Amino acid sequence: MALDKNDLQDIGKIVFASEVRLNKRIGDVELKLGKKIIETENKVIAVISREVADLSEINRAVIKEVDKIADLEKRIIRIETKLGF
Repeated sequence: MALDKNDLQDIGKIVFASEVRLNKRIGDVELKLGKKIIETENKVIAVISREVADLSEINRAVIKEVDKIADLEKRIIRIETKLGF
């Protein structure tokens, strides 16, 4: 059975409709993936921000303690000098 011009046009319409549906589904999937990627990026940024804040607090505490050690060293040197060491 040979295909005539009308059959080819019908096949073309079916293929076109399938292509339109597939493109819509692909677009929907891309949109969902894009949203998930953005959500994931935001979560990662939030975690990194908290970690940086925690590290800066630790850094401040360490600097404070190091400053105390330097002050104690100066006191010890003054005491040693007074004692003649």
